[in-house]
Amino acid sequence: VTDPEKNCCEKYLDWLSEEASHGRYYNGVAHNGSRFDFYLLMSYFSQNDIEQSETRIRGTSIIGFEYKGHAFRDSCCFLTDSLKNLCDGYLTTPEEKQYAKITDVMIGDNKISNTQLCFYKPKLKFWDFMELEKKEPQFWKEYVKYCEYDCESLFLVWEKFKEQIEKIIVEMGKRKGCG
Repeated sequence: VTDPEKNCCEKYLDWLSEEASHGRYYNGVAHNGSRFDFYLLMSYFSQNDIEQSETRIRGTSIIGFEYKGHAFRDSCCFLTDSLKNLCDGYLTTPEEKQYAKITDVMIGDNKISNTQLCFYKPKLKFWDFMELEKKEPQFWKEYVKYCEYDCESLFLVWEKFKEQIEKIIVEMGKRKGCG
């Protein structure tokens, strides 16, 4: 949630700081986070945060960093395909498939692509875009749903990937006699 006092990045960093002060730490995963998401989030770091973030960079891409004990990774460093293709490959059960990345969105009688949804009215200034929640509630509902499904689909793919990697490592250990 963004409001005139604080944007969503500042609120998120405040929340992470509060959680860390209570000994609760999280892993953040962003698909292609190294291209945009991590730069956006880190643009709100203080100088001290930057110095303590243990940022990992490959070329000009931020592929991971720490923030007050929380770890952030770019899943695209491990899963090098589009999230849509990863969903098609990893999400196999009907329950999982219902959260797969949305590619087509209905707004009224109009079908638009997820790209058109994300670049809807690109000439709008930031606060004009935020006003769409009130002015175009149908668009806003679909936009929020798209964002939620994007996060849920990445979570499901990442969890399956982690399970498969763990199985491979355990099997390799058994073959080497390491248990």
